[in-house]
Amino acid sequence: MGLFSKAKQAMGGAAWPATGIVNPVPLIIDPSGRSALQQAEAEGKHKISVVDLKKDHVDLGKKFDKAGLALGKGSLNGVRAQFVMVVDRSGSMSYRYDTGEVQMLVERGLAFGLNIDLDGTSPVIPFGSDVYPPIDVDITNYQGVVDREISRLRYGSTNLSAALKEVRKIAAVTDAPLFVLVVADGGADDPDEVIEIVDDLARFPAGLCFTGIDSAAYGFLDRIDKAQGRLVDNAWVAKLANPGTISDLDFADRVINGEPEPGAAPGAKMGFAKWIEQATPQGLLLPSTP
Repeated sequence: MGLFSKAKQAMGGAAWPATGIVNPVPLIIDPSGRSALQQAEAEGKHKISVVDLKKDHVDLGKKFDKAGLALGKGSLNGVRAQFVMVVDRSGSMSYRYDTGEVQMLVERGLAFGLNIDLDGTSPVIPFGSDVYPPIDVDITNYQGVVDREISRLRYGSTNLSAALKEVRKIAAVTDAPLFVLVVADGGADDPDEVIEIVDDLARFPAGLCFTGIDSAAYGFLDRIDKAQGRLVDNAWVAKLANPGTISDLDFADRVINGEPEPGAAPGAKMGFAKWIEQATPQGLLLPSTP
């Protein structure tokens, strides 16, 4: 049963408790530091080999390499997690779809997922006024997937709170940590509710990077980033206006680490690594072996 089917089935019964940690999961780190794709290949579970990825999917292979470099720089080599991407389908995003920018971002997300996610699949959740069913993106269907699957969906508002509620359902049943990349170009229909849900998600095994691809989003992202009182620092922000002008490596670095934190000590962990560092002693992530 897939992750989203499990989430849907789980919501047919009792919901999670109102307080306390929900669904602690093992933190698996491959001691060799190899990518998830390399591990899957060694175990005969791969959809494509690393060699064939770089030979037959040259651009994606380059993105894969750059994402791996960024993970290494963040001391995250060998970390395993389920990658999930949440993509804005509001009307103001139309230009981003028409120019192919969203397709590029989905490919960068897949490249990241191939480094950390053993099943080689990166679910993409589009949302506008409504939240649409997830699209499982992998090496077999990523080319043109936005035009084929997402561009046919109607544009709407920015109901980010509804999309994050879907993420919360997934986090309640996942058997691996979630790395959630949220891509949007502005604020949200109900920003206060978004903050409340992100606060609550701190009890779940999910780290969230909120990526603003237009400067109009930055004020709202700062509210998410600077909110206080969460169990762990589960949300970080990457301000990436016009991401098509940013290199694959810079994009991956900033998605993993977020924006620099004023006053942070040299070498301090940031973003995904900081979330792992805080979530482990809190019992959200349980020490394990691959």
